[in-house]
Amino acid sequence: MVGDFKEQFIYVLQELIVEPKEICGLLVKGCDGGFDPYNATWFLPMPGVKPPHKTPTPIPAGKPILRVLHLSDLHVDNDYIIGSEAKCGEPLCCRPPKDTNEAFIQQKDVSIPAGKWGTIGHCDAPYWLLEDMMKNIAANHKDVRYNTFYLYIKINYDILD
Repeated sequence: MVGDFKEQFIYVLQELIVEPKEICGLLVKGCDGGFDPYNATWFLPMPGVKPPHKTPTPIPAGKPILRVLHLSDLHVDNDYIIGSEAKCGEPLCCRPPKDTNEAFIQQKDVSIPAGKWGTIGHCDAPYWLLEDMMKNIAANHKDVRYNTFYLYIKINYDILD
């Protein structure tokens, strides 16, 4: 998993780790009195009283309405394979097994096969789902004037190395 998210992993380490003993404490329990994240006390201050509810004021007649499309945290996997194992024991399934460099060959003992349009489980969405969704939005929601979305595309970092 570190290999798949190496940039994020290195960033977090750079932000959290200050001293070498903290790395040791993170990796080995009781090492040099370092930081132990499993027994650490994390404090998150919460604001006091929740503000009172305000009833929204109705939009006056004739005022323009801004239609916004906001899509967030779309996880797209370019390596998604229909029929591959959706419950594989890896952090990310519905793709070729990591332990092979050969072309994916359909396994006969798949317990939960990956569906064409995605599968609930440890899978990200296939890229064609995002493509089809965007085409549908463009065709059927022409009243959208502003859009924003965050997209996470899973790619095979081994290809980039």
